[in-house]
Amino acid sequence: MFVYRPIGLLPNKPYQQIRSLAFSPNSRYIACASDDWLVSIWARKGNDYSLRMRRFVDDGAVFVAFTEYDDLVVVSGNGDIRVFTPKNNFVLYQYGQNASVKSASYSHSSGRLALGMVHGAIKLMTIKKNAPSDPDYHVSTDGVLKGHKYAIKSAVFMSSGRELVTTSIDGSLRMWNTPTLKCKVVQQYAESGGDLLAINPNESLIAHASTFLHDGCMTHGRITLLDRSGQRVMQLAGRRHLLNDMQFTPDGELALAYLDGVVSVIRIDRFSNLVQYEFQLSTGMSGTRIAFS
Repeated sequence: MFVYRPIGLLPNKPYQQIRSLAFSPNSRYIACASDDWLVSIWARKGNDYSLRMRRFVDDGAVFVAFTEYDDLVVVSGNGDIRVFTPKNNFVLYQYGQNASVKSASYSHSSGRLALGMVHGAIKLMTIKKNAPSDPDYHVSTDGVLKGHKYAIKSAVFMSSGRELVTTSIDGSLRMWNTPTLKCKVVQQYAESGGDLLAINPNESLIAHASTFLHDGCMTHGRITLLDRSGQRVMQLAGRRHLLNDMQFTPDGELALAYLDGVVSVIRIDRFSNLVQYEFQLSTGMSGTRIAFS
């Protein structure tokens, strides 16, 4: 069962929405990318976190994720990729490319990075060290996934990095086999497109939140749960507000962060079709993001 206990507030510039938020694998660091084109990293000291570094990123960061060595991968909107080490605020690797990136996902186990482009393609890359003692990261381009017609709104790897789930504003959800670059499953929705994806810890459920019009406003009133084969398991009726983030807790409960600052946590039993709200709270801050360690 998920238990909420506030332990502190990490200061960030006011009125700047968080684009991406991540814990390092051992929870030693927290990183975020915000609308002011800054990437911030906090380091843990006891039960508290203190600001370790703050860096300006050209064209703004759209995605941050930690490698298995606690180094930070930062992807900017123009496709540039940087790897920072929080230990000494040093850029270990920088890769420049002229591409408009809308979303991204990173697999810790495989080192694979997926870049969802504005034109609908997904570029696959691998960012890894050959050995833990290696000071440098080595980057390779693994191929391009093609099938979506328009911009990629969300991309999430399965833990192995061999499977990727994506949604696009063309209204489709696709599941890919990344080694073969082949699409395994296509689900087409009548809504205007899926904004958010999340995969539960044992990878038996995929949550997909799609936008649609309600009383003249865009909203995320429907959240669809799919199994590994892409078949619908159940549909949840959430609050009629736009979602800003959606993540599964380590216990497999679904956490929903709405644009108005409300966070809901839902327990799901797919076998009995039981959906139970664990709790709902208001953070008092719009544009809330969620991350779990």
